[in-house]
Amino acid sequence: MTPAMTDGSILGNATGAVPRAWALFRPGLLRFARRLTEDSELRKDLVQEALIELWEIDPTRFDLRDPADYAYLRNALMNRMRNVWRAEVLRSIGDPDVMDWLKGNLVHATMS
Repeated sequence: MTPAMTDGSILGNATGAVPRAWALFRPGLLRFARRLTEDSELRKDLVQEALIELWEIDPTRFDLRDPADYAYLRNALMNRMRNVWRAEVLRSIGDPDVMDWLKGNLVHATMS
C-alpha cells in the first residue's frame, strides 16, 4: 500500500488512527524485519517495537497522502527497529564494555 492508497483521514482523526496507519506500514516493516534477521522471534519483537513507535509518535499528526509525511513516519518506524536490532546484536556479543554502553544508551534509543 502506498500513500496514494489512503484517503489521508488519519490526519487529526484519533479514532482508529493507529490501526489504519499500521495496516499501511506493516507489510513493508515485515519485509524490513526479514532483511535484518533470520530469527523469527526477533523479527516479531522488531515489528512490535515499530508498532510501539507508531503509537508514541501519534499518527494523527501526519497526512499520509503527503510523501514527506509518509516517508518521515516510515523511516521513524524503521529506525526504531534498527536500534532494537543493534542492541540485540551487541547484547548477544556479551562484552562487558558493550553491556555498560548499552545500559546508558538503550534507554535513550527507546525513549526518542
